[in-house]
Amino acid sequence: MQWDIGKPNPRQIEFFKARARFIAYGGARGGGKSWAVRKKAAGLALSYPGAGILIVRRTFPELRENHILPMTADLAGIARYRDADKSFTFPGGSRIVFGYCSSESDVLQYQGQEYDVIFMDEATQFTEFQFTTLTACLRGANDFPKRFYLTCNPGGVGHAWVKRLFIDRRYKKAEHPEDYVFIAANVYDNHALMEHDPDYVRMLENLPEEQRRAWLLGQWDIFEGQYFAEFDRNVHVCRPHGIPAHWRRYVTLDYGMDMLAALWVAVDEQGRAVVYRELYEGRDNGKGENGQGHIISAAARRLLEVNGGDEVQAWLAPPDLWNRRQDTGKSAAELFLENGVPLTKTGNSRVAGWLAVREFLAPGPVSGPPGFAAGETEAEAPQASGPALPRLRIFDTCANLIRTLPALRHDERKPEDAAVTPHELTHAPDALRGFCTYWSTAAHAPEAAVHDILRDDFNMKKPTAGPLGQGGKYRVGNPLLNLQERFTVMTKEEMFKEMKEMEPVLGRGGIDIVLGKRIPGSFTMGYFFNEEAGLWEVYFCGERNDYYIEKQTGSEQEAVEELYQIAKYEYESTLRYLERERQRKERMQNGQK
Repeated sequence: MQWDIGKPNPRQIEFFKARARFIAYGGARGGGKSWAVRKKAAGLALSYPGAGILIVRRTFPELRENHILPMTADLAGIARYRDADKSFTFPGGSRIVFGYCSSESDVLQYQGQEYDVIFMDEATQFTEFQFTTLTACLRGANDFPKRFYLTCNPGGVGHAWVKRLFIDRRYKKAEHPEDYVFIAANVYDNHALMEHDPDYVRMLENLPEEQRRAWLLGQWDIFEGQYFAEFDRNVHVCRPHGIPAHWRRYVTLDYGMDMLAALWVAVDEQGRAVVYRELYEGRDNGKGENGQGHIISAAARRLLEVNGGDEVQAWLAPPDLWNRRQDTGKSAAELFLENGVPLTKTGNSRVAGWLAVREFLAPGPVSGPPGFAAGETEAEAPQASGPALPRLRIFDTCANLIRTLPALRHDERKPEDAAVTPHELTHAPDALRGFCTYWSTAAHAPEAAVHDILRDDFNMKKPTAGPLGQGGKYRVGNPLLNLQERFTVMTKEEMFKEMKEMEPVLGRGGIDIVLGKRIPGSFTMGYFFNEEAGLWEVYFCGERNDYYIEKQTGSEQEAVEELYQIAKYEYESTLRYLERERQRKERMQNGQK
């Protein structure tokens, strides 16, 4: 039987061809998701005689407008629709059944039913319970491949579980990563919509920033009801870098028998903080004693193990750890102290604590001179203005904080507070709240060394302008002799030679340098001529192959200088880290802590 599927766009074709057990499609609005569901369902019904297919939406009016009416016209003369049981029957015996679950319990009507394929349209409108209940219906004695297709946008009651499975890719013991595939699509992929309804596209482009990021760009860290809508991975998350020894270090924790969540935070001389390490062990991820969490002695031991040789200014904890326990007559804080971790009490107000977190998420100014980047002096800071850095950044290795902080929702009964459910999402943010409530003192910068004018010792700094990891400027450390602005300090060949000599040390830090080519890979930096842009491009790839453009210029010499400066900074940071590790191991061999 001949049936015209139409002209799918590349993302829809990818959706059609996917072969995983669970396939999610979408991310942003206007990506052609409902069209793809209708065409895929009809194609399967025509291709596999006797197939049982279910399409579900949250409400029946949505189901009728988005699927039943369009398919009635599309399948005229091909399949017969029965309103009595809301289904299409095909000549080969295949059926497409339509269902809806306007309430949590409506899904129970499908218990015991069997389907070869299930489509859940707008999956974030469904709860995880509804999703798991329907997955139990994905069965049958025939050889037809069993698949579950989902379409989704950020937001809604099901935002957290869809994000967990398809965006964060965090799985429970019975879930297998290879079973889950996500196909991202946005309005720009939908050429038909852009051609026939450009006003809709312009409406999405002109939305307020937070809505625009969610609806147009499909960013999963933004959704309706989100407590920290100002959180932006592109701004607040950065790749790991060396931390100067004089920065103040804090460990802030949230502890219960079910979970130990701890964050290591370093504060620079301008009052900016970076979360550079996390510990997240307990019932939520099956770590700790029998996968249930840590008793206090074990929790203290794990904190000290993970801390290593870091000099901690204060170990921060919530006030409830000072309540005396009936079984021992001692508080948790006393027990932690007995096991080598002296705790410092933080504030008790939740709302005030969340406001303190917001202050850290907001861009400058901070306690030092405005516009400084970490480690700069007033003479070194560039005068040109750029996007202000936030007071808080998070290393991209701190996956649980990055995952849970933007997932917090407003409490429906107390909107000024964050919801305490799901409980699993609260541990790392609560630890962060403790730090933001307590912190008050910036680090003291060491006295600047006087550089010998005759020596090529320039002490290169981290980016000082532009979003984190993007387009930053590097400055020479000697304020008395800024040679970079007067003339080229080194030839291209000399810089190539020095970077070649840096490679063994950089390699120990997992960093590769590529000259003259664009070869993305984890922690790869390089430069090449971008023919499409007609410019030399300096780039850096993060842990997850995130591609950052550090600089674009018409001069190869400038591009090499930029790459050299980045390499020099990473080289010096790696040397400092290796030296600290050597000293720590030496102390351990000598029986010292």
